[in-house]
Amino acid sequence: MIDAGASAHAKPYLIFRILDKRYAIEAPLVREIVRLPEITPIEEAPPFIVGVINLRGQVTPVLDLNLRMNRVSATYTLSDCVVSFAHLDSYLGVIVSEVLEVRNLRVDEIDAPPAFGDTDPRKRPPFLQGVARIDDEMVVTLNPNRLLLSSPAGSAPVPEDPEQWSLDEEPEPLQERRRFLPEATAEERAILRQRAMQLMRNVIDETTRRGSSLAIVRLHDELLAVDLRQVSGFAQRRDITPIPSCPSHIIGDMNLRGEILTVLDLGEILGISASGKPDDESGMETVLVAQHEQTRVGFLVNEALDVAQWDDDALLQSINSGTLQSEHLRGVVSHEGKMVSVLALEKTLSSDALAVSAE
Repeated sequence: MIDAGASAHAKPYLIFRILDKRYAIEAPLVREIVRLPEITPIEEAPPFIVGVINLRGQVTPVLDLNLRMNRVSATYTLSDCVVSFAHLDSYLGVIVSEVLEVRNLRVDEIDAPPAFGDTDPRKRPPFLQGVARIDDEMVVTLNPNRLLLSSPAGSAPVPEDPEQWSLDEEPEPLQERRRFLPEATAEERAILRQRAMQLMRNVIDETTRRGSSLAIVRLHDELLAVDLRQVSGFAQRRDITPIPSCPSHIIGDMNLRGEILTVLDLGEILGISASGKPDDESGMETVLVAQHEQTRVGFLVNEALDVAQWDDDALLQSINSGTLQSEHLRGVVSHEGKMVSVLALEKTLSSDALAVSAE
């Protein structure tokens, strides 16, 4: 198991991809992630605002980060997502190609943004927080509260490669405003409209959007949610070394970026599996890295699906758990028409499930 003391000052960041570039924002700010819907353009908006969407009763501006950086916009696709997050007293969305993972980053792992051809920090784009290197990839961290601020007069476009950020570049004109996805087929437009209508119909009172941020994962046929504050990140399953004389729910140890992480079979702990056998690990290639106090462990799951928010009052406290072990659950919530069981990981991580030696 990993001692979490060294990461006490780390913050969880949601890492996402736009084309071949990676970006990150603080995960607790994330409201939810939805598939790209139809977006309504607003003529009076800044050029980098694609338009607005009705996100469960909240009119939410949607931003194109490439345009915000004075670059040419990418062509949007049906596989894109909109990440919505808290922005001052409202919400803002950003179109992304793919949501990758949640990862803890320490302050000393994020370098300050270098000068953009000018040593005056006032000439730097206000929304760039810094640069971190994760698994040999450069990740740009963003300050979401400053994404709508005007860039300094005379500032150059942000270079594509962060390694080139200190070079002088000539400003490039912003892409001209155009109708949202004009090249979309009739079938694609129908899908986008259907998604937009679904978001409008699923109106939730705003008071239910100011509670816990939850990471939603799939474990066999069950949808589970974990408080994002208890999630250190997600990792791809690698070679797991069995530990002698351990109970069956302890799968073994995995090397996670130089640290030894004990990986547990969450399905066996909760009493669920794909085939009715507690030790069935079929299709579980994702490790949810969870942390409680000074303990950090991994749980095997099939995939990470979404991030959303609920108020604690929205939890249905009376649990009819069926096959799930209810002592490990906080309650259930409804998400996109499906019931999601919210895990009480603090109970799991402080229970006998972490006993390494079998009696």
